[in-house]
Amino acid sequence: TSVPQVRTRLREWCHRARLRDDVVADVQLAVTEAATNAVRHSACVEFEIQGWVRHATVIVSVWDHGRGRGDPEPGARVGVRIIRALADSVDFQDTDPGSRVTMRFPRHTYLHAVERSAPQG
Repeated sequence: TSVPQVRTRLREWCHRARLRDDVVADVQLAVTEAATNAVRHSACVEFEIQGWVRHATVIVSVWDHGRGRGDPEPGARVGVRIIRALADSVDFQDTDPGSRVTMRFPRHTYLHAVERSAPQG
């Protein structure tokens, strides 16, 4: 039940970070896949998501406190392929307990243009 909540809160955060609407769905999908993998494969009951903007990069990290990634189940890795296709780069880290997935998206690609109006004279 927490994964849909993540999507909603992430969408709100993306809008505050001024990411364009047409790519918020890509960021949401990548993070949702990481959160789903945390719940499904690590047997965790809680996970943590952090997001920040650093220079020209949007960074989102999903960290669970479960049993770690372990051996993939048959048919697994679909979510990882989706994450890799959507993010500019992805790092996987075993944190003992658990694991962390950190995804980076180029901010300049996703940044809303600032509308400028000509001064009225």
